[in-house]
Amino acid sequence: MQQISPEEQLTDQQIINIIQLENQMAQSTANMQAFRSNQIIVLKNLRNEAVFKLIFSFIELLLLFLAFGFLPEPCVDTSLREFFILAIIVNAMQAFQMLYLLLIIWDDLGEIDSSETENRLPYPEYSFANTKYLSDAISDYHNCYKFIKYLTILLDVVVFLFTQVELYKNLYGACKIGDSEFDFTWGVAFTYLILRYITLGIPILIFVIYVVVLPFAYCINIQSLQKINRVGASQENLNKLKVETVGLDKISDDNECVICLSEFIEGEEFVRLDCHPYHVYHKGCISDWLKARLECPKCRQPVKFD
Repeated sequence: MQQISPEEQLTDQQIINIIQLENQMAQSTANMQAFRSNQIIVLKNLRNEAVFKLIFSFIELLLLFLAFGFLPEPCVDTSLREFFILAIIVNAMQAFQMLYLLLIIWDDLGEIDSSETENRLPYPEYSFANTKYLSDAISDYHNCYKFIKYLTILLDVVVFLFTQVELYKNLYGACKIGDSEFDFTWGVAFTYLILRYITLGIPILIFVIYVVVLPFAYCINIQSLQKINRVGASQENLNKLKVETVGLDKISDDNECVICLSEFIEGEEFVRLDCHPYHVYHKGCISDWLKARLECPKCRQPVKFD
């Protein structure tokens, strides 16, 4: 029987290290497999969304081409002709954008299939949480796709604004709405306009509300609060404050009045405001404060006297 020299024998610690390394490698492989599976799922979901949008763009293009090709003679010299040309260009750009995205997704799926032990995709791991994050990550990494994406959005907004003006200008012109001769033309035009109201009009309205209405409402609210705070509390309201006495236990995290920066001493009177259990102050300090402004010294919330 061949004997193993002491140098060739493994110590218990070395055996434990080898087992731990093997377990770590197995766990790492399992994690990578799970991550790859999630990558494939999210990429395929994004692919399905892109295919749906591509089909929708092709249907729109078909209707626009038909409306443009069979444009009645009285409408040829109106701005409806320019509208259909611009709408066709925008939809062609959208279709090209979706085709480009599908090409990127196809290439990324190929990268995943060719690398089972590592992640070769250039996107952050968090981007595979859902299709929205992944779409943004693809846009950030592929500059050409990003340029096409934002150019398409810009053209879509311009045509959307142009559409409303030109359609309403031509309602009762040479292509008067209601005449059976122009039913298909106006049907396609208004279908395009309604779809753009859904995809662009609502986001634009929300943006306007955030940019204009909310800051205006915020300024009004701030002014009203400042007006209230400038009045100060009356003695009648100050008498409504619930006064407590400091005991042996701490009454807040730092056990300190932030107005005078002094610690609370047993037997002192203090007031605890309703906004937070730890917003406590000496009775005299908070009374002087509230005579000047009706807000909590810490959180600035309005003080209510119930």
